[in-house]
Formats: sequence, C-alpha cells, structure tokens
Amino acid sequence: MSRKSFAIKVRSIGPVAEDIETYLGADVDDVQPNGAYQHILLLVPRDQINASYTIEKHVEHFEMHGAPFYVDEFEMKVHSCYWSGNGHIHNIINAEELCWEIENYDS
Repeated sequence: MSRKSFAIKVRSIGPVAEDIETYLGADVDDVQPNGAYQHILLLVPRDQINASYTIEKHVEHFEMHGAPFYVDEFEMKVHSCYWSGNGHIHNIINAEELCWEIENYDS
C-alpha cells in the first residue's frame, strides 16, 4: 500500500530552477514565479505535515413554502499549518484547503 501524498504550496527560501524535481527532499509538482520569491507545489506524505485546526458546526435555518429546513455548515479555523523539509520549516500557503483534505483523510 502506498502512502498518500498531499499537494502543499510553500514559498522557496531562495531562487530555484523551474525544472527542479525535488526541493528539500520533497517531490516538486510545479514552480510558480511570484516576484522575488517562488511558490513551489510539493507532494509530501501526511506524517511530514503539522496541522492544527478546529472545525465549528453551524446549523442554518430557513423556510421554503412554509416548511422549515436545516442545513449543517462547517467552518474551519487553521491555527498553524507547516511542513518541515530537511530541517527548514515552511508555512503552507494553501493551509485551509489542505486541512480540509487532511480532515477527510484522517477520519
């Protein structure tokens, strides 16, 4: 059974070539120029991602044609989300999207 890899977006420490295959030990999926820095899309396993978040459930009430309806809505609050590659800690740019994916994977 292979481990699932998650796509994370981080900002590079310095300039990197657009055709690199690995960055600090992780497989590179894409390199995107962003001014002086570059955003790198990496594929990393779940055990290399440190994510802390809470999910709050809200129940929305509305009526349609006189009948009550209730809809569950969920809101995520990300407290921290980072990846550590070869001793360098990188904040994950797509943190909320990633945390939803982790929540679905872990549960």
